[in-house]
Amino acid sequence: MNLLSGVERDAKALLDRAARMAGALPAASVIAVRLGRALELAAGADGARPATIVLLGGTGVGKSALFNALIRVPGASPEHVTRAHTDRLYVAADPADRHALGFLDEARDVFIPSPAHGLALVDAPDIDSVKWHEHRAVTRAAVEACDVAVYITSPDKVANFTVNEEVREWASRKRWFFVMNRMDEVPGALEAKRGEFDRRLAQLGFAPDDSVRFMVSAQQADGDEFNRLARAVFSARTVAQVQALHINTALGAVRHAVADDVMAPLRAAHSRLAADERALEQRVQAVLADGLSTPRVTDALERVMRETVWMQLPGRAGWLLAIPVWLRCRVYAVMSAFALGRMATGAASLARLVRAGWYAVMAALRGAMPLHVLLSGFSQEHLRQLQAVRNDAARAVEDAGLGSLLRDEHGPAGDDAPSIGEALAAVPVIGHSISRLIAAGTARDTVRGQVLPLVEAAVAACAQDAARRAVGPAVSLIGNALPTVVLGQTAWRVFSAWQNGRWLPFEFYLSAAMMLVLSVLPGYLLVAARVRSSAVAPDVAAVAAAVAAPAETRVLSGVAAQINGFITAADALRRNAEALRDAVASELAPPAFGAREA
Repeated sequence: MNLLSGVERDAKALLDRAARMAGALPAASVIAVRLGRALELAAGADGARPATIVLLGGTGVGKSALFNALIRVPGASPEHVTRAHTDRLYVAADPADRHALGFLDEARDVFIPSPAHGLALVDAPDIDSVKWHEHRAVTRAAVEACDVAVYITSPDKVANFTVNEEVREWASRKRWFFVMNRMDEVPGALEAKRGEFDRRLAQLGFAPDDSVRFMVSAQQADGDEFNRLARAVFSARTVAQVQALHINTALGAVRHAVADDVMAPLRAAHSRLAADERALEQRVQAVLADGLSTPRVTDALERVMRETVWMQLPGRAGWLLAIPVWLRCRVYAVMSAFALGRMATGAASLARLVRAGWYAVMAALRGAMPLHVLLSGFSQEHLRQLQAVRNDAARAVEDAGLGSLLRDEHGPAGDDAPSIGEALAAVPVIGHSISRLIAAGTARDTVRGQVLPLVEAAVAACAQDAARRAVGPAVSLIGNALPTVVLGQTAWRVFSAWQNGRWLPFEFYLSAAMMLVLSVLPGYLLVAARVRSSAVAPDVAAVAAAVAAPAETRVLSGVAAQINGFITAADALRRNAEALRDAVASELAPPAFGAREA
């Protein structure tokens, strides 16, 4: 049915994800089973299945007697002095509907022909019998397939804990009628028992009224209250209403599949992983802060931060003010990159001077700062600490029992193959020297490969924040106001001259250009002042703290993201199912279709 198509599609997608995660998360396995059952109900929601009503109750409440009285067939469901006599389903339905009763076991259950076309009334085994462990599967299969449950109790059984807990388990998934039977045994206590019954139902999450709650006696089947119950059970229901009832049942099962009880373990697992990720992220930040804390690196960091902030500003300044800001970025980037190159290369030499010049050229062409000059404070010990974070991230996933969610991204390590350094070390005379040079180069490359992404991310995040503080919409508006006026006045003079058929002298254009340059100067000075006052000087701790989701915690964050994505999809499915169920509820009036959980 089109009404269910969206929910079915989302439920199938979530079922696939739950099946993949079931090996690591038992709760996902439960969700997969529940969603499978919900999809089975949804698949038959638009078929010819009759509305199904199940009588649900404990021992000694007269459930079978009430069933017989409702269908007007004495002895159809055996009444016995021995409790828990019902051990199978007794189903009263039109023979034409028999084929559509998927829960009916022809070899076990008893089918009773009934003239009520489009309705199947089911008497199920008692909930609290001594043989409940034998009957549980039979009863629950019937309740799961039913659309409306009739909770039956008696004056002396209304507080039965086992029965009440079973009702609570199904409360949110079904429509309900509530019956207190055997009222002939407590004459004069009608109002007191009705009040007690209503209080118990309220504790179970219902708000009963006279349209869904009945105080009857199966032995007085001609009474007004009993006739009112019979009219409710056997109400005339259109095909569209029965289909809406089936949809309500399927949506209740979908909602139950992602209910709070089964989602709680997933949320707890995600919370634990998120806490572990935050702790490991702080360790990465501490390593970064330590490496950036040397005086030489701090001096370079100050220059890098200042220029990186300026590089963020042309787009924020906007319009005409962006031009001088962009020019300033390129000119100062060249000088800063050259200075940083000198700082990074140590003592003066022609080769090192050429390298510094190369940094300056790249800054002019790409606007990029040589951030690798900030890596001189990092050592192999820092790399070992970062590797320890990686190991602890993988261990946290394994300790949480979620190892199967990890993707194997690497092949065999190949430990038996000798390294290039080991091979060269065997070369006589010069082998050890070459090996040491290669090892030193490898160490530098390793530091650059592992630490540089952290530094780049930290500097970019801090620079963006400083640029946002320095130049906002108000600064951009003020800085562009004067040059916009000058440009507008110049354009108007040129347009007026063109209309009058004359050309303005060259001196006009020269003076207009000079005025435009001078008009952007106040805005540029305002931006420069804002940058100076925006705490551009680097705070190493703040720069390190700007690192988020480092590669060292990627294994952990990836698993956490899988679980969070599943939770998000499940929550969306639940919201959609609840919204659609609320819409369907308007078609299902309580007097004919029972009450919903309040």
